[in-house]
Amino acid sequence: MKTKSHINKIFLLMAFICTLSITDSFGVTLHFSVFMPKVVNDPSVTQFDIFGKGVGSQLFMINLISMGVSDTTKNLRLRYMVDYYAPASIGNIPAKQKLYEGLSNVFFMPPDTMFKISSTQFLKKGNPQIPVSLSQDIYELPDGELKKKIYATQKMPDGVIRYTMILEQNGGIISRDNSDHTIINSSYINLIYPGKEISGTLETLTDQHPQFSWTSDLWVLNNEKVFELRVYEARTGESFTQAMNREPILKKLLSGTTFRYPNTGRQLELGHSYYWEVIGRSPLQPAKVIKSSPFGFRMLKTVNPLVQQVIEILRNHPAEYSASLIKRILDYDSDVTIKLRSNQGVETISVDRLQKVVDSLKDNSYSSISTTVY
Repeated sequence: MKTKSHINKIFLLMAFICTLSITDSFGVTLHFSVFMPKVVNDPSVTQFDIFGKGVGSQLFMINLISMGVSDTTKNLRLRYMVDYYAPASIGNIPAKQKLYEGLSNVFFMPPDTMFKISSTQFLKKGNPQIPVSLSQDIYELPDGELKKKIYATQKMPDGVIRYTMILEQNGGIISRDNSDHTIINSSYINLIYPGKEISGTLETLTDQHPQFSWTSDLWVLNNEKVFELRVYEARTGESFTQAMNREPILKKLLSGTTFRYPNTGRQLELGHSYYWEVIGRSPLQPAKVIKSSPFGFRMLKTVNPLVQQVIEILRNHPAEYSASLIKRILDYDSDVTIKLRSNQGVETISVDRLQKVVDSLKDNSYSSISTTVY
């Protein structure tokens, strides 16, 4: 008959044997540490090293440890992957986009051994100075919208980037570790048209329904409306600051980077000045507002017919009359007086006489000293 003490000894022996079996099968452990911050606000491409080049500063550290095993562990391999998750997929089951996957050489680990390998060592393919490094590329992001955006801006777009390291033996997974990093760009919005930056004389437009356009590195997915176009009207004598402190005459949420002024609603009036800006919000951080610098333009007034005649005459002699001078005349809306200063003194002349003077300049009968618009 077995005593209680004898039964306990058998139980302890069985537990001990079970523990040894687990240690022997999974004796090699993987520790994968990525040094990049969990939230990245300045996402330059080089710091991510997404295509496994081993350039730049150290990105991660791999620790492989074979403690407590009795024999050399053979046929080991590391699989390295980089995946990207666009903003709309965060918080859900993500539809990831693979950026890179690579395999190391096959290696072995004697008992009670530690391999400590940095990213710059590991990503250098076939590195002879360490026992484990990448040996082949399995996958690299093909040409397309995401790759084009990465290379064009030299930044990773908003989203999440995941680094994964897998320890395999004979094709089976022993250990897997990954690290996620949220990317929030310090994004830009640059205006293109209409008008120009606020300095000096405003650019004059004739089209009362101009197409507004701008560029930005904000990531737009599934037609999310991340931009807001705002157009302000300036009252007589107002600065752009005063005009933009009032409510805009147009506010429009948009997913694209172009918008034509509509035929409905408040219209742009001839002779009035306008200022506009674009506000952007990151899908990952809606409270973060990105603003463009303002642009300004002026709608052309109804042109005095006499002014139009003068302009048409002067345009025929561009060597003497610059576009900026003609634009100043174009903005003139009062009666026109044309004066000619010559050796005979100053005289007021008609449009017909102006035509003859310009013709004389064209055939080099006379030369122009200066032209002034008052």
